[in-house]
Amino acid sequence: MRSALCIGCLALALLWAGTSVAAPAPQASCAPRSAAILRSVGKVVVYRTVPLGRAHVRSVRACRARVGDILLARNGYYEGFGGRRAVAVRGNEVAWVRVTRDDGADGDVAVLDVVARDIGSNTRPRLRARSNGSRYAVNDAGIPLSAGGVPSIVIATDRSVAWIACDAGSSRDENEHYDRCGPGPRSVWLAADGSDIARPGDRPRELARSGTIEARSLRLDASGRVLTWRENGELRRINL
Repeated sequence: MRSALCIGCLALALLWAGTSVAAPAPQASCAPRSAAILRSVGKVVVYRTVPLGRAHVRSVRACRARVGDILLARNGYYEGFGGRRAVAVRGNEVAWVRVTRDDGADGDVAVLDVVARDIGSNTRPRLRARSNGSRYAVNDAGIPLSAGGVPSIVIATDRSVAWIACDAGSSRDENEHYDRCGPGPRSVWLAADGSDIARPGDRPRELARSGTIEARSLRLDASGRVLTWRENGELRRINL
């Protein structure tokens, strides 16, 4: 009888141990418990403050424990977050895509800007660049234009930011979907630290442009000084 009880106790102990191992990991400490985690890179967490809903009343923020918490975008009609696939992190630095939308003559106009900021800083963003450089900054009607999608961003050691842009994205009217490419040309861009869209002469540099650039292929080596991407099935490389 005593042996049977011991076997039963052992079985319960093993069951409890298995349940403990399978339990989900606790949420990152710097994000509120109610938040939806979009990306977690090292100690930095990108999260949405309220669930995705029809009213589009929600914000996307980035935080790092004991360092700070910053607003990336308010996901509404006039402003939005480009998407979790196009977020880069290096130390306390975060780079992301911010969407600005307004009514155009033929429907909504969405403009994508690449923004970089230090989570621990209360100052303005240290870099703001139009996602397609300045080649198509405005059309003949004076309407600002940009790339249709930004599927990949990286931050280099020298704090420059590189990204891949697509002429056609997968969506023009839904937040958090501007990190995907549609068919058509893609381009690779590099903006130096301090670049600002408000300064026309301070332009990002176009490193490549073709329809064969792989949208999610942008990488930095371990040093953060060698940028690579895949184009026409081959690896392209540039030293920063």
